Amino acid sequence: METPNGTTLVARPGALAELTAVADDIGASRVLVVAGGACGPIANRVIGLLGPRALGRFCDTVAHVPARSVNLAVASAQEVHADAVLTVGGGSTTGFGKIIALALRIPLIAVPTTFAGAEMTSRYLVTTGEGKESGISPRVLPRMVLHDPDLTVGLPPRVIASSGMTAVASCLTALGTDSGPEVASLATTGLALLWSSLPALVRDPSDPALLTQALRGAALAGRVLELTGPGLVQLVAEELGAALGADHGAALGCLTRQSLHIEVGGGRRALQELGRRDDPPDVLFGEFLQRLNLPLRLAEVCRVETPSQWVRRAAVRSRISPRAGARELSLLLESA
Repeated sequence: METPNGTTLVARPGALAELTAVADDIGASRVLVVAGGACGPIANRVIGLLGPRALGRFCDTVAHVPARSVNLAVASAQEVHADAVLTVGGGSTTGFGKIIALALRIPLIAVPTTFAGAEMTSRYLVTTGEGKESGISPRVLPRMVLHDPDLTVGLPPRVIASSGMTAVASCLTALGTDSGPEVASLATTGLALLWSSLPALVRDPSDPALLTQALRGAALAGRVLELTGPGLVQLVAEELGAALGADHGAALGCLTRQSLHIEVGGGRRALQELGRRDDPPDVLFGEFLQRLNLPLRLAEVCRVETPSQWVRRAAVRSRISPRAGARELSLLLESA
């Protein structure tokens, strides 16, 4: 299926078996495989399927895509004269592939094994000494995405929860904006799929129907993020990850709960549709976090030693300043 942004999405059990045909379709003959450390067995399958097309594997991916590490990945692709890059793993691994594709102007094939939805966007991120730097380019959109639920069987519950929260936040952010009926429909459907599947997967990470449902929800969340861009809670979580190494999904969960409490952001009505209509949305969302075994308070994820100083620093960042000033950031962090 081709999505509106031109990415071809193959979503079904056993989709990985189509990899040879995918490589043929995009004319890839020299492929660098980029895989997270936990995805070694899947990467070995990918290399076996690609055969002589596979030139090797870069496995030193790091959370938050630090500039120094991703530069090494780009150099590895240059060294083998790669004409395509294929990623196997979560959002950070996809992020490495995006930078390689951008720098070398080669196509990207994404095989995600988590539920973040990053593979459906033209947005890329790199962590530098200044914090998170981001950009948008059609060059980082994967030409092909393979959503194979078989590859997510037995995923650690914490990874399910954290990556899925990234997708949930994309849906909630979009529902809090005036982005039109198409976005609202995508976000509402994606949120409902994730809301019902993620807690069940945390309990049983091997249910094929639930894995398929979560991947579909993540794909819709990625499309929503592509159409609307990130919201304040996403930008703040990215800065916390860059500065303090905070788990992105866990930080997003805490910040989203606080945003619902102080009415920064949106999705309040959608949450009440999914839960008990009479309960405050931040309470419903807090219960959802508990079902995912994610923390409710930001202090459990990372420690902001000097909140006022951090707020002043974040408020002048060009990525954040158009969205919020020091007061809004203080409210968001105050009780998160």
